[in-house]
Amino acid sequence: MTRRSRSWVALGGLAMFLTPAWASAQTVGHLSAQAPRVGVDAAIITGQDRRDDRLPGTLWGAGIGIRGPLSARWSIGLEIDVPKSRRSEHTFVSTSSVTHVTSTSVERTTFRESTFDLLLGRQWRRLNRLSWMLVLGAGLEARQKGFLAYNGADASPHPDPQPSPQSWLHATVGADAPIRVSPRVFIVPQIRVQWTPSLGDGCCRGPQSLARLAFRLTF
Repeated sequence: MTRRSRSWVALGGLAMFLTPAWASAQTVGHLSAQAPRVGVDAAIITGQDRRDDRLPGTLWGAGIGIRGPLSARWSIGLEIDVPKSRRSEHTFVSTSSVTHVTSTSVERTTFRESTFDLLLGRQWRRLNRLSWMLVLGAGLEARQKGFLAYNGADASPHPDPQPSPQSWLHATVGADAPIRVSPRVFIVPQIRVQWTPSLGDGCCRGPQSLARLAFRLTF
C-alpha cells in the first residue's frame, strides 16, 4: 500500500470515528434546544371590561409572569396583571316641583382591578418557530373601587374618593402562541377571558377579555 493510500485510509478511519460523536452532539444540542425551560414574561395588556356600564370599558396596563415545565407538553405558570385605574364622572340636574329650584349633583366613580392567575398550559402543536398552547386556571381579582357624590354648586376641587378594597375569585381560559426569536427569547401573543360569578356587590359580574403581548426570556 502506497503512502497516499495509507493517508486516505487513516482519514477515512478518523471520519468514521468522529461522525457518530458529531451526530450525537448535534442530537443532544437539538434536544436541549427543544427541551421545556422556565420562562419569565414582561407583558403589555389591553382589553374590554363591560361588567359595569358606569366605567370606561377599555383598559390598558402591564403584567408579569413566570412559567415552568411539568412535562414535554404541560406547564404551569403565574401571571399578574395591573391595568390602569379607570374613572368616570356623571352630573345630574334636578328641579324641585315645589320650589322650582334647580340643583346639581356629581357622582364620581374610580375602579382598578389587579389580577393574579395560576394557569395550567397544554401545548398542542409546534412548528419551526411557532407553537400553540391552551391555558386554563383560576385567579384572584383585587378590586379598588371608590365612589363620591357631592353638590355640583360647590366650586372647590374634590379629590378622588378613597377606594375600598375587595377581592373575588374568577375562572380563566385562554391561548398562547409563542414565537421563537432566538434560542432563549420569545414573543408571545396571548388571549385571556376571565369570568367572575355573581357576587352581590352590584359590580362586575360576567366575563372580561384581555389581550397580552409578552416578551419571554427562558433559562
